[in-house]
Amino acid sequence: NGTTYTESGTYTFESTNDEGCTNVATLTLTINNSSTSFDEVTACDSYDWNGITYTESGTFSWVGLNSNGCDSIVTIDLTIINTYYLNNNVSVCFGESIDVGINSYNETGTYIDTLTSINGCDSVVTTNLTIYSDIISIIVQSGSDIIANTIGGTSPYSFEWSTGETSETITPLNNGEYWVIINDINSCESDTSFFIVDWTHTSLTENYINDLAIYPNPSIDVFNIMFNCYTKQDIDLTVNNMLGEIIINETIRNLNGNYSSSIDMSQYPNAVYILKLTTNNGIINRKLILEK
Repeated sequence: NGTTYTESGTYTFESTNDEGCTNVATLTLTINNSSTSFDEVTACDSYDWNGITYTESGTFSWVGLNSNGCDSIVTIDLTIINTYYLNNNVSVCFGESIDVGINSYNETGTYIDTLTSINGCDSVVTTNLTIYSDIISIIVQSGSDIIANTIGGTSPYSFEWSTGETSETITPLNNGEYWVIINDINSCESDTSFFIVDWTHTSLTENYINDLAIYPNPSIDVFNIMFNCYTKQDIDLTVNNMLGEIIINETIRNLNGNYSSSIDMSQYPNAVYILKLTTNNGIINRKLILEK
């Protein structure tokens, strides 16, 4: 009757009919309102809602019918969290391992682990693992020297001897046990290798030598060497660097008596050198310290 009602209630309307009589109409009205709702949703990678798959974050609405047959407008504020992919290239030494989640790996290969991140979504970690080859150290004798031979690892190598020396070859000064540890360019380390030296004669009298003197020692350039040989014999006098290379060599024939000589090492760099006297009965080793 030209009136808009927005609330439920009972309404009457009076009118006069054609015969001049009053006509009363009563309306019992129920208004069913449309409904709205809002929700915040977080999902991993995608979200299925009302037949639609959403793969991006945003605000989305859907209009349907509520239980009263009226419009129902539902709005969601959607946050999509994508799976996190991480690619790791990892290298470790032989005998070591890497832990990813609850898994531990110690062989070269590619490994894929699916973890759960703090927000509950997947985190896929791909690990490209390289295990460096094992370093094996073998000590061998070469004359009066011992050499650390290396199998495996990646050159260049560094050496740590029980004597504190760092070259591949050393000249033992005394009998006893010697050991070496080898490291490669990847900072991987070998097991300790041991070697027993029993051929060094450090006693002068065993070699028929008396009164061995080296001075000054340390020296800035020249070393004076004096000794007495009380039996006739040939003596080889050599000076070796810490790599085992002979840099000075002299053969003394049929020596029986005093020996005196000066060795000029001014052309060589500061280092520790080995003076070696090889007699008929053995070898005498002494250190020469050059400090300019």
